[in-house]
This record gives sequence, C-alpha cells and structure tokens, in this order.
Amino acid sequence: MGISILASAGFALALTDTGPRLAAGAAALLTLTSLLVTRLGNVPINGEIRGWSATNPPADWAGRLQRWESFHDVRTAVAIGAFIVLLLVTESAGRRRGDHGNP
Repeated sequence: MGISILASAGFALALTDTGPRLAAGAAALLTLTSLLVTRLGNVPINGEIRGWSATNPPADWAGRLQRWESFHDVRTAVAIGAFIVLLLVTESAGRRRGDHGNP
C-alpha cells in the first residue's frame, strides 16, 4: 500500500495540468486513508479476535465483528475510489498527449 501512495503522489507531482494533478493527489490521500483505516481500525480488532476463545467468545463478539466489517467496508470503498480516480487521470493524461492506446 505504501508503494501505491508513493506512486500516486509521484504521478501528481509529474503532472502539469492542475485538474489531473489534484485528482492524482486526491488518489494518494484516498490510499493513505485506506491504510490508516486498516492500521487503526481493522488491525487492533484482529488482535482482539486472536485472543478470543473459540468456545467462549466475549459477550459483545457480534458487535466487534460488525465494527470490523464497517472498517472493512470503508477501506474497500476508499481504495476502489482511489483506483478509479487514477484510471480516470491516466486516461485523461493519455488523451492530452494524443495517446489513445494504439500501438
């Protein structure tokens, strides 16, 4: 994920047009958001779950799993959003250069 953040940020710095540059920067921030949600949301819950007894889970186990699912939904949506933004920026940059994917 770190490589994705750096690549998106590098792409933003390499672009000269303001709109695509801002979009690529936004993709880097979205990817960073996905990383932070994973690190600060999902990973601590994973640590808690590892300590649970399979035969005697805590009383609020369903709530903890729902919380993990919520973090997972957010990080997935944000990561997909970053990917879509990068696809659009790449296509836009290719059109500006006159490159239409032809060999």
